[in-house]
This record gives sequence, structure tokens and C-alpha cells, in this order.
Amino acid sequence: MIVFDVDGTILPGTSCEKLFVRYLLKKRILRANHWLNFCRRGISLVTRGLPYVTKANKGYLRGFSCDYMVAEGRRFFDEVVIPRVSQRGIERIRAHQSKGERVILFSGMPDFLLENLSDFLEVGEYYGSVMEIREVRFTGRTLGPFPLSRGKITALEMIMRGAYPGSNLSREDGNVSQTPVAVDWQGITFYGDHWLDRFLLRKVGRPVVVNPGEKLRKLAELRGWPVEEFN
Repeated sequence: MIVFDVDGTILPGTSCEKLFVRYLLKKRILRANHWLNFCRRGISLVTRGLPYVTKANKGYLRGFSCDYMVAEGRRFFDEVVIPRVSQRGIERIRAHQSKGERVILFSGMPDFLLENLSDFLEVGEYYGSVMEIREVRFTGRTLGPFPLSRGKITALEMIMRGAYPGSNLSREDGNVSQTPVAVDWQGITFYGDHWLDRFLLRKVGRPVVVNPGEKLRKLAELRGWPVEEFN
């Protein structure tokens, strides 16, 4: 199985959600009350560390209609994201697909954003943050383990076991087995770029470091992991 992180790898130098927030600000869709929701959600996450406050915090989406935000996400993707997708990343995905390998996209961005990239790249499996929905509106909370730091290991294990909440394959055709299976970590290739990805990079059999910062580059050199540049 081939697992691609998105932010900083397929989308080099930035994150999709950061760009999305800027887009919503530019369009004057985000208001003061949405920032207040973001701050409130951040307070509830502070005990888990600063990365969770900033990356796992979807409070700014609280109260938005799902259909409305999905439509804005599609317009945003076409306008902002497509020009930034790494051609080398696309080529690498196509190379794996040509060998008949199972490729998945794995990210902490909301899954309705990741679905756009999945369609664009023609990658059928994608797993992002699954948004909690009540009365057709986002609550600003997510379901299941957030794929960050060690949480990526937990989330990927759930994916392999067919137990990840809101699995896109489960939604589409119900083919994901709910029967627990042994996870073949040695058979997984993971493309990651961030220092917090080091836990999953250590876990899999074939780690690939992409566009790393200084700390991750040094760790890759120490462990003999391949380092690549997607630009």
C-alpha cells in the first residue's frame, strides 16, 4: 500500500486548509463569530499541544451548511489548489498506479476538501478529517483520531482495519471489511514531509521523506531514508 501525505508533499510549501482559510477571508465568508468558534475549539484542544490547536481545529466551520461549504471548497480547489499541485507528485502517483499498487491520500484537512484532490488525481481512496454534522451543518468537531503525530499511526491502523469513521469507500460501495485484520506495516510506503510525520515514517517498511525541513532531513540521513523533492 502506498500512502501519500498531501500538505508539503503533493502540495509543496503550504497546506490546503491554510489556503482555504485565506480564500474564505478574501471572499468575506468568515466573520468574527467564526473566529470566536475557532478560539473556543482551540481552548478545548490546548492540552494536546499547539499543533492540535492549529491543525486539528475546525471550529471556524461551525454553523456552516455542509452543501454550501462543499460548493465553496470545489470553487476554491479549481481556483487556488490545482495550479499548486506538484507535477512530480502526480508522476509518482501514476507510477505506483501503473504497477497496480493501492494508493491512498491521507491528510488532516477536512475530507470534503480532500475529495476534490482525490477526483483531480484519480485516486479512489482518501482519508481526511471526518467532520461531525448535525442537522446538515458542521459542528466544528471531527470524528475519530486526528491524523497528526502518533495519531497518524492510529488512524492508518483503523483504515487498514476498515474502521475509520466516514471511510469514503464505505460511503460509496460498502466494500471495506469491518473484520479486524493484521496490519502489514512492512508492506506500507509512506511519503511524508513534516517532523511530526517521523512516528509513522519509523513504523512503515518503506519511508520516503519529501521536501523536509532541517530536523527531518537530518533524521532521514541518520536512518538512511530516501529524501526527495516534489516541486
